[in-house]
Amino acid sequence: MFNPLFVKYRRKNPSAQRIKKITSYFEQQPTTSQHGNEESKRLKVDSATSSTKETLSKFARKRRSDNEPTNSAKTKKQLEVAAETQGPKLTPFEQQILQLRHKHPGMVLIIQSGYKYYLYGEDAEVASRVLRLEMYPNHNFMRSSFPVERLHVHARKLVEAGYKVGVIQQQEVAELKAISDNKNKVFDRELTAIYTKGTAIGEEIDPLNQSVNICSEEASANFILCVAEVEGNPSKPNIGLVAFDVASGEAYFDHFVDNPTREELEKRVEHLTPAEVLIPEKLSSSSAIVLKHSKARLEVLPEEKFNFSAALIETAAFLSKATGPTESITNLPAPVVCSLSALLSYLKSCNVDKTLRPENLQHFSKNELYVQLDGATIRNLEIFKSSSETHHGSLFWLFDQYAHPRFGSRVLREWLSRPLRDIETLRRRQDAVAELLHCSSKSVVELHSILQKIPDLEHGLTAILLGRSTPSSVYIILQNLRALKLRLEAIIGASDVVISSPLLRDLITESASLLSNVLQFLNNMNEDAARKGDVTNFLNDYSNFPAVLNLQTQIRSVENQLDKLLPDIAKKIGLRTAKYTSVHGVDYLTEVKVKQCVPDNWIKVNETKHVSRYHTSEVLPLRTELNILKAQLKQECQNSWRDFIDCFNVFYADHKKAVKNIAILDALIALSQLARSDGYCRPELVDDDIVINIQRGKHPIVSKFVNDFVPNNTYLECPENLCMVLSGPNMGGKSCYVRQVALIAIMALIGSYVPAEYATIGTLDAIYTRIGAQDEIFKARSTLMMEMEESSRILHKATRRSLVLMDELGRGTSSHDGAAIAAATLSHLINKVQCLTLFITHFPSVMDVVPHYNFSMGFHISKFESESESELLTFLYVVQTGKASHSYGVNVSRLAGIPKEITDKALIKAEQLQANDEIERSARHTFLNLWKACSVNEIKSSFA
Repeated sequence: MFNPLFVKYRRKNPSAQRIKKITSYFEQQPTTSQHGNEESKRLKVDSATSSTKETLSKFARKRRSDNEPTNSAKTKKQLEVAAETQGPKLTPFEQQILQLRHKHPGMVLIIQSGYKYYLYGEDAEVASRVLRLEMYPNHNFMRSSFPVERLHVHARKLVEAGYKVGVIQQQEVAELKAISDNKNKVFDRELTAIYTKGTAIGEEIDPLNQSVNICSEEASANFILCVAEVEGNPSKPNIGLVAFDVASGEAYFDHFVDNPTREELEKRVEHLTPAEVLIPEKLSSSSAIVLKHSKARLEVLPEEKFNFSAALIETAAFLSKATGPTESITNLPAPVVCSLSALLSYLKSCNVDKTLRPENLQHFSKNELYVQLDGATIRNLEIFKSSSETHHGSLFWLFDQYAHPRFGSRVLREWLSRPLRDIETLRRRQDAVAELLHCSSKSVVELHSILQKIPDLEHGLTAILLGRSTPSSVYIILQNLRALKLRLEAIIGASDVVISSPLLRDLITESASLLSNVLQFLNNMNEDAARKGDVTNFLNDYSNFPAVLNLQTQIRSVENQLDKLLPDIAKKIGLRTAKYTSVHGVDYLTEVKVKQCVPDNWIKVNETKHVSRYHTSEVLPLRTELNILKAQLKQECQNSWRDFIDCFNVFYADHKKAVKNIAILDALIALSQLARSDGYCRPELVDDDIVINIQRGKHPIVSKFVNDFVPNNTYLECPENLCMVLSGPNMGGKSCYVRQVALIAIMALIGSYVPAEYATIGTLDAIYTRIGAQDEIFKARSTLMMEMEESSRILHKATRRSLVLMDELGRGTSSHDGAAIAAATLSHLINKVQCLTLFITHFPSVMDVVPHYNFSMGFHISKFESESESELLTFLYVVQTGKASHSYGVNVSRLAGIPKEITDKALIKAEQLQANDEIERSARHTFLNLWKACSVNEIKSSFA
C-alpha cells in the first residue's frame, strides 16, 4: 500500500524513472511510521520496491502467515481494517476491485472502465510479463491498461499462456446513471465471461474473421476432460472420465479399470488431446503424472465437487432434460457420475453449460464399433503428431491439407482417432469419395470453393448460443448459412448432377432442409447496421418491440424541436441560416467567429484561433433529454437483440446438425482430393477374412517427401501367413515399412483411398505397436521396463483380429536375454494369439524360431577396396524372402562420421565376436546331438 507522500512525489516526477527514484526516496525516510507500526512501515517501503507486495491481496497473505484467520469473511474484514488503519483510504473504485478479486479468485481479471480495460496488482504483473504492457503505479495499486478494441488479442495471449481469464464489464450507461439515485456511486461491474483453453469461445477472444486455434496448430477439438477415481486398490484404480468440447458440443464418457502405469488413461488422453483437465484434490499420483504431462491446462477442483451423493442428484437432473435417446443414470458407473457432475459445475461457473446436451453424451470406447488404437500406437505411428512433436508430417496433416481449416478437419481427426469396424459404413464413405473423385459438376466444384472460404460456423453458432456474438458476426454466420443452403439446393436441382451415393444425397438434402429458416432471420437484419455493429438499428422491422418504436418516436420529436431552434439561433448571431456542428463527439454546437457577440446565457464548449463553439441555453436541456432517450433506446435495443438471438437459438440443434453434415461433406471432399494423388487406389474391404494384402504400397507421409520412394508388397493372412520376421541392416527401411502397413490399414478403415496399386484390408479390432527405445524417467521406467510393459499389454490384449508391430524387442538388455525374450514373444504371438504380426529383429536366434516367415530389407554390399576399409552398403529398400545375417552397424557409424580408426577397430572386433558366436553355436549344436545320440554312428555323425 502506497504512502501518501509517494503519491505526491510521483505526481511531481512523472518520468519513466520515477519508480527507481521513489525507491531511493523511501530508503532515506525515518524508521518510524506515522502509525507507529513497524510492519506497516515495512509494507509501505515494499510497495514502492515491489509491485507484488503493494497490493492488498499480498497484504492479506502476509497477515495470514502470522496465524491470522484464513476464512474469506474474516480475510475481507481484515483487509477493510487494514485499508483504514495501515495506509491511505481506498477509493470506491479500488474497494470494488478488491471485492471483485475476492469474489472471483484464481483468475486474471480484466476490468473495464470507460473505453479501456485495466489489470491491477498481481494481474498487472502478469500483463507486464506475458502481454508486454507497461505497468505503472496508480494510487494504491500497480496497473496496466489497453483499449477495448484489443481485448481479443490480449485475452487470447493470456489463455494461450495457460491462465484463466475473467472479463469484468460495466453494467450501467453513463447518461442513465447521471439521472439515477446512485449517480455519485461507482459504476456497477460484473463478471461477464471466463475464458480458458477449453472455453475460449466468443467475439471477445476469438473474432469470427480472425479465428485461430488456442491450443495447437492443428484444428483439433478443444476438449475439457474431467477425471475421477473410486477409492480402492491404487494399483488397479477404477477410473471414470467425461470429455466435452464446448465448440462442437461433442461429449464422451468412459469407465475402465487401469493398471499401475495408467496406460488406459494415457490412451484416452492421446486420443482426445484435451485442452483442459479437471481433477479432484486427492487424485492418485500415478494418474496425476499422466495428466500433468499431457500439456493441457490443469484445474484442481475441491473434493466436494466429486461427492457421489450430490453428483447423483446433479447428473439425474441433467439427464432428465434430454430431448432424444441418451444414457440412463443406472448405466453410468459411479466415477463417471462424479466426473459428469464436476464438469457440469465447472461449465456453469464459466457460463458455457448451454452447449452440453444429454443426447450428445456418447460412450468413448465401444470395442465392437471401433478399431482400438492405444496411446503408444498413436505416438509410434505419428497419427496426430510427428516425431518432432509438430502437426506437420503426421497422418492427420496429410488429410488436413485438403480440408476446411477448422470444422471439416475436426471430423477427419475424429475419424482417425477411431477407425471403424463397420464395413457397410466404410463402403458408404468409399462410394461418396469415389463419386466426388470423378464428379466434374460445376456445382460441386463451387461447393468445395465455398467451404474453403467460410468461417468456422461451428464455433460461430456456439458463440451465438452463449450470447457472445456481435451483430456483425451474427450477420456473417447467417449469410454463410444461406450461401450454403443455396449451393446445396443448386446441387440437388442441377441437371448435370446425378447423386448416386446415398451418403452424399442424405447429407446434402438434410442440410438444405435444416437451414430452411435462416432466410427469415437474415431478411430482418439491417446489413449496414450489422456490419457496423450498430445495435440500435440492426433490425429492419421493430414491430414486435413496441418500447423501441416508442423511444424512436420520442427521439425524432426532440430532434425536430432542436431543428426548430435553428432560425432563432441564426437571428441571434445575425445570419440568414444556421446549422449545428459536432466536434470530438460533442454535438449540437453553434459555431461563430471568435469576436462574434453571443447571448450571455450561451455556454462556450471549445474554441480555435478563428471560431468559438457554444451550446445555447435552449439546446442544452433538449440535448440532455436526447442523450437520455438515446441511452434508453440503446438499452431497449440490447433487449430486442437478445430476444432476436433467443428466437434464432430455438433452431440451434437444427443448425448445428446441418453444420455437422457439411463438415462431414467437407471431410469426404478432402478424402477425394487426396485420392487424386498419384498411386492411390480404392482398397477392397472384407469382413470375413483376416487379411492385409497390399501390392506396391507406399508410406503415405514419406512418399510425399521422397520422389523415388520404393514401393513394397505385403501379404498377411490368418492362419496361413500370420507373420513377417523382418531383418536387415540398420537404416535399411524396416521401421518405415512396418509403419507403412499399419498406416495404410488405418486409412482404409476410415474410408480413404490408400497409396498402393491394389489393397485388400480385412476388419481389424485393434492395432498394437512396440516401436522405439526410450525411457520415462518421470515415471521411474527404464528402457527395458517400457519395452516389457508395452509387450505385456500387447500379449494380454491382442486377438486373432489384431495387427501387431514389434520393432527390435529386447534390445534394452543383454544380447542373450533380449534374444530369448524376443523369441518367446514371437512364438506366443504366432502359436497362441495367432494375430497378424510384423516383427523386426537383429537377433539371428529369433529368425531361427520361424524360418519360413523370414524376410529382409534388400541391400547391396560393395567390395573391399583395401583391408582397412569397411564394406560399403547400398540400400535397396525392397522386402525379400530370407534373413539377413548381419546388422552392419559399423556402416551406420561410418555414415555418422565416427573417426575411421574407431570404425576399423570396431569392424575387426565385430568379426572376432561373430566368429566366437559361430564357434559357440556350433559347439552347442554338437553337444545337443551327442546328448540325443543313441548309437556309435550317431556319435560319429555329430562330429562330421
